Amino acid sequence: MLIAKPTENNRCRNTGRTHFKPGNRANPGGRPKGLMQLVRAKTKDGKELVDTMLKIARGKLLIEEIFYDKDSHEHAATKEPSHRDRIAAIEWLADRGFGRCVNTVEISGKDCQPIAVEHMSAEQLRQDMIQRGEMDASGRLIQKP
Repeated sequence: MLIAKPTENNRCRNTGRTHFKPGNRANPGGRPKGLMQLVRAKTKDGKELVDTMLKIARGKLLIEEIFYDKDSHEHAATKEPSHRDRIAAIEWLADRGFGRCVNTVEISGKDCQPIAVEHMSAEQLRQDMIQRGEMDASGRLIQKP
């Protein structure tokens, strides 16, 4: 059996483990510093982005498509946004204007009574769900019709 040894920077090679050190929440490969300010400056604080999405949502922004024929000649055609494009623009605007909807899952006890989860350990909750037939012994949720 081959076991990878940690290197000097707290990273195990070829194990899929992270190179983050405990307590370090920085993302070295994440969003570059200043990107948000650059986008805001180039889009008039996001106004141009919203205006463009509104035009797409209303079907008023013509989209130019470039394609090539069999002889490799370039052609351009304009079209109105598709229904899918318009719905995506509406969703984008709604998510940013009103916030995304929060997905919730209701967990209730016997006869739809609430469960006092704050006083249950994870193991107690697991045993309770197994007892009610909502989870099998391996931890898989049981789908009820």
